[in-house]
Amino acid sequence: MNEHLFKMIFYFETDAISEFDVIQWAMNQYVNGNNTESMMQLASITKNDKDKVRTLLEQSLKDLGFDYPSKQSLGFYRAKLVSHEIIKGKLLPERGCRIIGRIGSNLEWPVILKEFGLLNKQLTDHENMQLTQEELSKAILSSANKLIDNVNAYLNLKDK
Repeated sequence: MNEHLFKMIFYFETDAISEFDVIQWAMNQYVNGNNTESMMQLASITKNDKDKVRTLLEQSLKDLGFDYPSKQSLGFYRAKLVSHEIIKGKLLPERGCRIIGRIGSNLEWPVILKEFGLLNKQLTDHENMQLTQEELSKAILSSANKLIDNVNAYLNLKDK
């Protein structure tokens, strides 16, 4: 699955885009030759019914040879987006680390996010803090870069 498609699904699941946006995507797919029955049904929806759109989107993806992203995959993708914000300087490393820490905790600390678990512990356990603030920020930036690569590999995301 390419990253553009994965991002659309992520935004749909997080309510950052509407059902209409997914229906528009399906219309474009249908017009451009993905003429499956499920794609036609998805492109033809006239009411914004999120459950129906999701069901037909899942089937359309299956017809295209893709699985619908799991809760874990969507969480990894969110962590990747947060990592990008940290690296670009749009989000303080400590704040981004806490956000990724919540994602990791919600997903019961899969290996791909465990490093952020350790960094979060450093942020909250001031008595046993082993790193200076500067070292911690650098470690978070380094971990953010690794996380992006690991998520891309795990999700097998390809550029558009």
